[in-house]
Amino acid sequence: MGFSMTARLRFSLLTLATALLLLLWMVGSAFAECGYFKPLSDLTAEMRMVATGQAPRSTATARRVAQHVQNVEFGEVQRRLQRMSLSAQFHYIEQLATIATEYSETMRTTNQVALARTVHNVETILEQICGSQFKDRSFNSESGASGEGYLIAMLRSDNDILQISLLFIFLAGVIGLLILSKHTLEYATGLWHHKKICRVPASICGNEQTFLGNVTRAGLDGVRFEFDSDVVAKRLTDLLASSEFIHFDLWIDDDNWPVFVDEYHKFFSPLYFLTRLTRKKLANILARSTRAIQDAPSIGHKSTRRNWHAQIAQRKASILNASRQRAGSG
Repeated sequence: MGFSMTARLRFSLLTLATALLLLLWMVGSAFAECGYFKPLSDLTAEMRMVATGQAPRSTATARRVAQHVQNVEFGEVQRRLQRMSLSAQFHYIEQLATIATEYSETMRTTNQVALARTVHNVETILEQICGSQFKDRSFNSESGASGEGYLIAMLRSDNDILQISLLFIFLAGVIGLLILSKHTLEYATGLWHHKKICRVPASICGNEQTFLGNVTRAGLDGVRFEFDSDVVAKRLTDLLASSEFIHFDLWIDDDNWPVFVDEYHKFFSPLYFLTRLTRKKLANILARSTRAIQDAPSIGHKSTRRNWHAQIAQRKASILNASRQRAGSG
């Protein structure tokens, strides 16, 4: 009979939670990756100030540049760029390192234009890795850039594997959210209309025949009846194929209710009361359940929304006809 409603709800929650955890993990990985490139960002920012004349030509500036160069692990930077399919861009970083080393030793640059161009090229690489934080020179490894900024940077990345992974996670999250919303709405509808999952021994009587089974879902408007065996279900379908009108009653212990049998659907028949139950009578039925009571999304079979209204109108007409037939024969 497939997953229970509770199992499907748990599965949808698990799908959504897994997608969110994967997304958080990838954003966290991006934080770590961008944090690693901070020394290179600091060197690039310092050399921009040198290129634009904002940093004074002094021993202090030269010492800062030398310290920034020392802080960058160029071998590891190259390996990480290779992992991101950006290894072809590493020569710009080498150029920046060469110019920065020269400046730290001589306090001058031989070509200001070349320095400005190299700084721009390295900034472009950093933007590809972590987004506009580097361009604005607002990146900070302690406070960190915003998670939103990292997410945007990840989406802008040229790394195909990263983009495909993000797309997969996004789709999984959307699917999980849609499934969760669907089941939540179904449960809310079942709760509002007092539809419950249960298991109550019962029988259907019609045309002097008795069909044994169990009520597995019950609400104010009707119940879902599951038969004891396929043989019993076959006897009912044969009876329903008859051209004559047949009165059906649902029996639970000594209580009975006239019902309309809405055909047979795979393993059950929806039975709709000719007169809507009161909540007290429904509670009396549920009190006889041999399993724990849970909220149910529906009593009848699944259908598309396009057919739903038509089926309700047809069912109401059938119930009204059954009521008239019983009144006439009584």
